[in-house]
Amino acid sequence: MSGIWLLGVAVTISLFLIVNFFSKTNYESREVKVYKYLIILNLLFSTNSLITYIVAKTIGTVEIIGFMQKIHLALLLLISSLFFVYMIVINNMNKKYDNLLINISKVVCLSLMCLIFITPVKVINKGEILDVGGYSYYVAITGVVIYFILVILLNIRYFIINKNVKKQVPFIVLTILFLIGFILRIYFPKVITETYCTTFVFLIMYFTIENPDIKLLKQMELAKNEAEKANNAKTEFLSSMSHEIRTPLNAIVGFSQALQEEDLPEQAQEEVKDIVMASNGLLEIVNGILDISKIEANKIEIVNSEYNFKDIYDNLLALTK
Repeated sequence: MSGIWLLGVAVTISLFLIVNFFSKTNYESREVKVYKYLIILNLLFSTNSLITYIVAKTIGTVEIIGFMQKIHLALLLLISSLFFVYMIVINNMNKKYDNLLINISKVVCLSLMCLIFITPVKVINKGEILDVGGYSYYVAITGVVIYFILVILLNIRYFIINKNVKKQVPFIVLTILFLIGFILRIYFPKVITETYCTTFVFLIMYFTIENPDIKLLKQMELAKNEAEKANNAKTEFLSSMSHEIRTPLNAIVGFSQALQEEDLPEQAQEEVKDIVMASNGLLEIVNGILDISKIEANKIEIVNSEYNFKDIYDNLLALTK
């Protein structure tokens, strides 16, 4: 039973995808919904392939193997049709047109699946080899090829419109893997590759779908709200403190200006003048702090005014002395 190992890997990866996907809250976009159904179908597909192989190499009843092979073909067709639906969804065409294509795909897929179960299947079970043929096989392969061609066309349309290579990666990998699998089937017929190919592609798709973690988004929203609250508190504090500081500061400026009108010695007059100058400078700083709160509240007004450079220089010089 050397051909079982690749099937076992496919089942393991499928289980990993299912557990990882459903263990977190996902954003229920159309793309995510289709992907969810794809990985569920793929788990059934890979599990059925593994069980079919085990039954074929142990019990070996042709009737049972034939029925399980038909299930295998039907699931492969269903996955192909759903992959086509996925490409319709990410192309984001007209909704009415989307629904029409999806409904046509449903009818075609159901019709082909019925044909798979009513037409005869040929079971190939020799040694380590397990394969399938017959009319059921040809019906399934015809459907898969048709969907594959349609997916190619939708991929080309998506790339032309969106110029996004990221979404093309799963399809490119799928094409390469199926080509490799086809070659392996010719030279190593005991190696069953289709289940591993589809599973590996869905693993890659997991990293390309637009699927934000809802829990992470909620945490980011909470952090954003906390940051906004802290910023508002800071703005309110600055605004309040600016008013509180400016009130006694205006009194200092007023008293200093009143002293200038008194009959004081020349030295005292100069010192009072410096006090008024420094007070006015401090008042401008406080007004600047108040302007910060206005900027954050989108209420700032820019006023152009003339100034005397010599006065500014003299004031700085006096303050420095």
